[in-house]
Amino acid sequence: MLEHSQTFMAHFGLDGEILKDEKVNLYGSEEQCYELTEAGVELINTILNEEWPNWRRPSSPPTARVFENITEYFENGIGAACPGIVFERDSKLVTRIAEKISAGVLTPEDVESLRNLPQRSFKEGQRKLVTHAKAERNQTLIREAKRHFKNQHGRLFCEACGFEFLPHYGERGRDFIEAHHSKPISTLSGQVPTTITDLDMVCSNCHRMLHRRPWISVQELRDKLQE
Repeated sequence: MLEHSQTFMAHFGLDGEILKDEKVNLYGSEEQCYELTEAGVELINTILNEEWPNWRRPSSPPTARVFENITEYFENGIGAACPGIVFERDSKLVTRIAEKISAGVLTPEDVESLRNLPQRSFKEGQRKLVTHAKAERNQTLIREAKRHFKNQHGRLFCEACGFEFLPHYGERGRDFIEAHHSKPISTLSGQVPTTITDLDMVCSNCHRMLHRRPWISVQELRDKLQE
């Protein structure tokens, strides 16, 4: 029973509210003991003395019920019986709740794809509630920047590594590229004018690398790739 003593005492002592674990020096060696807290003393004075007036007498020492193991303690402990089926039911309930919660949480990939959904100076920085307050991207500005880039270069490619989606993914990759703000939207103070020259065309991998702390510019990333 010794290995379960801490579990039992924490349970009986209401996690330190009634009993607290102490170390004392007895006869030159350190020993473990349990000391009543102020609340524990009050319980004895108000309950134990009334319900068990002879508990202090040597002929009537306090005794505790003995349990064979930790399972018996928690399933058949003081109070009412607690069969194992109760633990199984609660475990299944917790699992169902966790699955329900996780089903409604957006993954990082979901968030990234939402940024690419279909708004001459454009206003950006408006706050909206998603799962938290965030600066809103202007989708019209992004579409205009991509169109201008394609008209200028004849194709869409990553300005950091040169990757093109169309040759690698066929029709599925046609006209696909991500727009990177040279000035992070999160640093904007309210709505500020933004033009297509403030955006760089990058592939998904380079976009993620640009957004890792500390943030770097497209030119700095291009230099690292060339190294």
